[in-house]
Amino acid sequence: MTSTVKKTKNKTLRIGIMCNGLNFSAWETETIRHLLNTKSVSLELLIGNADRIEPIRNNIIFENRRQNIIKKVLRPALMTYRRFIRNLRTPLWNRYEQFVNKHYTADCDRQISLSDELINVDMMYCRTTKRGKYSQYFTESDINKVKSYKLDMILRFGFNIIRGEILEVPTYGVWSFHHGDYLKYRGGPPGFWEIYNEDQWSGAILQKLSDRLDDGIILYKNRFKTDFSSYTKNKNKLFWGTTKWPSIVFRNILTKQDDSIFIKSQTSTAPIYKAPSNLQTIKYFYIIIKYKIKSIFKKNPNKKRELWAIGIVKNNVKVLINSLKPLEIKWIESPSNQFYADPFLINKDDTAYIFFEDYSYKKGKGRISYIETKDFQTFSNVKPVIDTEFHLSYPFILEYEGKYYCIPEQYSTGEVALYEAVSFPDKWTKKTTLLKDFPGIDPTIIRYNDLWWMFVANQKDNDSSKLYLFYSENLEGPWISHKNNPVKVFPKMTRPAGTIFEYNGKLIRPAQNCTKTYGGSTIFYEIVELSYENYKEIFIGELFPNITSQYPDGLHHIVLNNDITIIDGKRFI
Repeated sequence: MTSTVKKTKNKTLRIGIMCNGLNFSAWETETIRHLLNTKSVSLELLIGNADRIEPIRNNIIFENRRQNIIKKVLRPALMTYRRFIRNLRTPLWNRYEQFVNKHYTADCDRQISLSDELINVDMMYCRTTKRGKYSQYFTESDINKVKSYKLDMILRFGFNIIRGEILEVPTYGVWSFHHGDYLKYRGGPPGFWEIYNEDQWSGAILQKLSDRLDDGIILYKNRFKTDFSSYTKNKNKLFWGTTKWPSIVFRNILTKQDDSIFIKSQTSTAPIYKAPSNLQTIKYFYIIIKYKIKSIFKKNPNKKRELWAIGIVKNNVKVLINSLKPLEIKWIESPSNQFYADPFLINKDDTAYIFFEDYSYKKGKGRISYIETKDFQTFSNVKPVIDTEFHLSYPFILEYEGKYYCIPEQYSTGEVALYEAVSFPDKWTKKTTLLKDFPGIDPTIIRYNDLWWMFVANQKDNDSSKLYLFYSENLEGPWISHKNNPVKVFPKMTRPAGTIFEYNGKLIRPAQNCTKTYGGSTIFYEIVELSYENYKEIFIGELFPNITSQYPDGLHHIVLNNDITIIDGKRFI
């Protein structure tokens, strides 16, 4: 298979940032840092909003006794009365926000000073002209000064609704975030109305602004599962989930990875939302309490439990990828209060060894066990081989230069580790740590173009929706993070689901589809580009569980062995 590395233009993209000063919210800070760490991107200009600068107040000197009485007696009394009246008129939502901001500030809103990091960046303050209720226009002199910096992009973290010539100054325009599905929710508060309307998804977009409101060019968009436990948590999920988007789009521009970077957005006719009324705020509290009660019942282990088993299927790759009819499956089932899942297969001599997760509900953790077979009809007893104090699963196994290795999932240790067989198949020891400070989920390895590549999810970073990629010249490392990590972000459809295999000269990567339930089905992606610079894959098919079998509720793993395929299946008990 030939490499598909694309040449990157030797160009530095010059950017500016619209801001209200050198204090940024935490999510804005993270976005800026991702941009600064992007190769061939340079921050050239900060465009400050002069209208938001705190005015310097002169001290009032009271020169006579009458003024002192006003200052010390009458004025405090008047201010106390005004505060009392104002509190009576303050909407319930405003009081709630004040309370949250004081005691439970969203992490994304924490204020961080970048005065030291941005000390060498030029800064200009602009005072805009207001037209209509919200629109802001830059003066001709300020526009000419911005032009002199020859910027490729301006990121808006300040000002309000920007219109006019300034939008056309940068090569790629002025970029702005909208946290919310603009086709449903315009206005704000961001992430609130999704909870209020019990919408399962909260969307966000990064767009190139146009002169018409909510009618720009979409640069990147995604959606996130709405967190009904609180507005603060849902807001955190929305804002933290978007911090890498500008750097991702810039990398795509630099490498010309995708011809469809700039997509004309659909004109939104959604209503413009504002802060909720008192009645709407009360309904919001009701919804939050309702979902908290639901979550308590969901945590009850006696209400619903997953039971997984290993399945043997006699079908080739072509039949599986294009399967539209139920598979004939021979199930290898576990004893009561246990389940078997994540099977991996390796052949030695005339024997096939199936390693898998052997999970105990009693202990609340899994271990790695194996069974042997010569004909996939009869199987040996289950034999545990790697059993630790922490949970183990997904025992990715491989043979290399006459030695046998296993890379199990052990995210609770905060690392990805390599085990080596001291005596195959039943004696293993930890060889080394491959990834430190990375709680890897379902690490999957291939050898491609003289490099090792690791596909893995991050347990702390939406593990079913984000795919991470690492590479190394040697199996034992050091492993290098791909510069575009996470290389793929797609809701509930990226997590690895077994060995990557070759079919008709193409690399096929199985992934879990968790949109309806964890491990609901297995998706097949064709890897069309795998290089230092880029990663790209396309959907080619999906394998669903056999609804007529005793495990009809999920299928989240697949391993191929000639005309024998090993899967797992789930049912709820």
